[in-house]
Amino acid sequence: MGNNKNQWFTAIKERLTGGEQRAREKLYQEIREAIDRKDVLELAPKGSLIARNTEDAADRYYAKGNMLEKLPYVDNYFDVVIVDSPHTLAEGDAAMAEIDRVLKRNGILIALLFEKKRPGLRQQMLTMVNGVRLEHQQERKALMDFLHEHGWRVKRGRTCAAAVPLTYMECIRKEPKR
Repeated sequence: MGNNKNQWFTAIKERLTGGEQRAREKLYQEIREAIDRKDVLELAPKGSLIARNTEDAADRYYAKGNMLEKLPYVDNYFDVVIVDSPHTLAEGDAAMAEIDRVLKRNGILIALLFEKKRPGLRQQMLTMVNGVRLEHQQERKALMDFLHEHGWRVKRGRTCAAAVPLTYMECIRKEPKR
């Protein structure tokens, strides 16, 4: 009987996460296209799923987990910077200034966030099955307002339709960097 219970649990987990995995794969593909053969800096915790699923598309891929100090890179070095929820950083203005400093003139900023969503049964079950934590999610509007205030506009974006939606915003400067 224990084996049947494990099979049932595995079947439920696959049913709940199968569509989510396909949605995330589409998102990873969009990121791969944006960073194709470019120099990329990702500002996210070490071992990021984005890096693990996209870094082979870039010419060079650097990952740095801490935004609380000056970035150790020369000015105008990166084609793309990927950052997770920059509007939530304690030093958000300083972080955006550093991102602006290290990005090339026509550089791309990719902003990511996990969105807030009222937990339904599916989300509660995913929390039980996968340990997905909803309290770390952020709202899309707050991020868009933050980006706009710092001179960026969203060129394209999409939300990965998953239990914990992940939003991808590919941004360009409203006015070219001098």
